[in-house]
Amino acid sequence: LVKEWPAAPEAVKAQRALADIRWEREKDAEEAYREYRYLADFYSLDCDYEKVIDKMYELAGVMRIEGKTIVFFNFRNTIDVRRAYEGCVLRAPGAKWAPQAMLQIGELREEEERYSEAVKVYENLRNLHSGTPEAKQSLIKEAAVRMQIIREYEYNRERCRDTIDFLKMASASVDGADLELVESWLKEARAQIESEAFRSAKFYDSRMRTRRSAINAYEKFLKDYPDGAHANEARLRLEALKSAKEVEK
Repeated sequence: LVKEWPAAPEAVKAQRALADIRWEREKDAEEAYREYRYLADFYSLDCDYEKVIDKMYELAGVMRIEGKTIVFFNFRNTIDVRRAYEGCVLRAPGAKWAPQAMLQIGELREEEERYSEAVKVYENLRNLHSGTPEAKQSLIKEAAVRMQIIREYEYNRERCRDTIDFLKMASASVDGADLELVESWLKEARAQIESEAFRSAKFYDSRMRTRRSAINAYEKFLKDYPDGAHANEARLRLEALKSAKEVEK
């Protein structure tokens, strides 16, 4: 009926009946989601739009749970479920469940190992739904993902500095166990950028470089990190370089 007479008044009821059958009788969450989505997209003015989108969100949750329970939640399933949640948020961005849906989208992006995309989702969640419990959760989740990124790409100094700035902001917005966690990440990020800076200084301490360039590099490092984990090693090497210079004179 829907295919042959899509403009008929009965087509709306038929499409709703088809969607209901897919779920209530066949218990096929993915097919039911598609049918409700078709109902919302092509008969938005004639159906109970809000209830239909709510049903889509419910089914996205079922798809998420079923995938985990049956233990075949592979890369393909992750993408399908994430797109289902995205479809819900796209069609009803102001729904009461939108923050929770966005949180799920961020988590699914993490499962896909698309960490930069996950950061964007968590950031959008905080901007669009500030003050919600989900926004607070997204702050910690975003911090965790940012740490995952700099651990994998530790030589990107700019990204590391950006993460440190974010963690400073986050530490002012959380307390208790969350604050302890953020502060531990902040310490780790600072140590990482210091180690990268020390490696850069050592780069100039080789036969291919002049002694003056090595001295300048170590002096700059000690100026930036006078109390760092590599400070003593840098001082000892700097003293040795300067002593050797004096001997040559």
